[in-house]
Amino acid sequence: MYGPLWRVAWVDQDELMALNCWQFYIEHERTARSNSWAMVADHFTNGPASEYFPWISLGDDKGRTGWYDRLRFLFSNEPFSVSDNLIRKTLDAQVQQQMAITAIALARYKLRTGTLPSGLGALVPDYLKALPRDRMDGKSLRYRVLPGGGYVLYSVGEDCKDDGGDPALRPGKKYYRQIWDGRDAVWPTAATSDEAAAAIKPAER
Repeated sequence: MYGPLWRVAWVDQDELMALNCWQFYIEHERTARSNSWAMVADHFTNGPASEYFPWISLGDDKGRTGWYDRLRFLFSNEPFSVSDNLIRKTLDAQVQQQMAITAIALARYKLRTGTLPSGLGALVPDYLKALPRDRMDGKSLRYRVLPGGGYVLYSVGEDCKDDGGDPALRPGKKYYRQIWDGRDAVWPTAATSDEAAAAIKPAER
């Protein structure tokens, strides 16, 4: 009896809910692409869900739908292939691409001039068309030259907070599998000769 009842009473509501869900993620993706991940997290996480989901009740602490909503939203309750996690991973990949391009530009600059630039603006327009964008907060990638040589190039990371290029594990992370596990997503640079020698030196007994 559930199938016929759903077709008569709830099929239109379920269809509209599914369209609202898709619109919800479309707006997320548009905002992330044109602004930043921080804008997505602030506007949509703290914004009113009723703008997209006029019928659904998210009043309980865990934000789960009630039994009645689970009955009538037969298809729109199913997981969507697009999610905030997928959008964030796409932005992660785009930022890493920007980092790689910037690291190559820094290497080219140093080969030509013998020194590293004091800021990324010196790479434009000869080595980069524009300042590399950090899609986590919408600003430029962070960069600074180290006193002993080398540099730090980083994104503020998925928490959108600038920790000064700190690659230490974020709270809640147990292992460092990728740069996004750190407080900031720091572009890895080659070890110095002294660091390489120390890493392969047998442990003293």
